This record gives sequence, C-alpha cells and structure tokens, in this order.
Amino acid sequence: MQLRRLFQGLALAACLVFPVSAQEVDRIGAHAGWGVFEDGVGADRLCWVAASAELGALPLGGDEIPPAKILVLFTSGKDEVSLELRGGLSGAKAGEFSIGDTVFPLFFQDGWGWLSGRNKEQAFKAAMQSHKTAYIRIGETGYSLSLTGFSPALRDAEDACT
Repeated sequence: MQLRRLFQGLALAACLVFPVSAQEVDRIGAHAGWGVFEDGVGADRLCWVAASAELGALPLGGDEIPPAKILVLFTSGKDEVSLELRGGLSGAKAGEFSIGDTVFPLFFQDGWGWLSGRNKEQAFKAAMQSHKTAYIRIGETGYSLSLTGFSPALRDAEDACT
C-alpha cells in the first residue's frame, strides 16, 4: 500500500509543472530546477527531491527522444535514487549515470531505473552535492542534468522528514 502511494506520488512529482492538490502530494519548496516534495505523516511520511534531465545529444539516426525524469527520493533516513523513463525509452534495460569521474551503472524495469549494486546511494548523493552537472546515458542517447540547487533542495527534504 505504501509502495503504491509512493509510485503515485512520484508520477505526480515527475511532471514538476502542474498544480498538485494537498490531498495528493505537497510541493514544499524549489531550488533552481529541483522541486522538494512530501507526502504522508509520521512514520509514513515520504520526502524527496526531483528534477528533469535535458536531452544532451540525439541518438544515431536523429530520432526525437523525450526528456527523462530524474527522481531522487529520501525517506526515513534511507536514500533511494530512481529514474522514471518516458516515451521511447521505457523499454530500456540498462544505462549509466556519470557524475564527475564516477560512473554509476543503472538497471531498468517497467520504465523505472535504479542504481545497480548495493550501498551506492551515499556515494551517489555525495557526488551529486559536489558537482554541477551529471550525465545519463541510455543506449545511444545522452542526457544532462543540472545539479544546481540539489544540495539546498536535499536539505529541505531531509529537514521535512526528520
């Protein structure tokens, strides 16, 4: 039940540009391109930050690719990094998320992506806080993600859920 509500909230937050009713998900802040969201109360409270990636380069063949949505979730002291893929990318199986010199392998299922391997979230969060741009590669398609505003948005999300 809580997982279903989380994914409903994520789908709403991913749009970032629509009005959301207080009964569904509350947008509690924004820093540069990063929105700060919360849902629920007490032990069921979920807090996360979210931003959209920009298409960095067209794939071979020049097909038009829609933007990917990048969602970084923080709940009850446990960090979880997720990507939502839309459009033609929803069938992707693997990719990579590069921040500085560090590459984080990704795996995908049903239009959602996560970091591959265990205990990568803290290193991912530290890299996000210390760089200005991240890059996502899925097949032949590259996306860039501005990290400007990520650190203050993260602080707001962590403060809201502690």
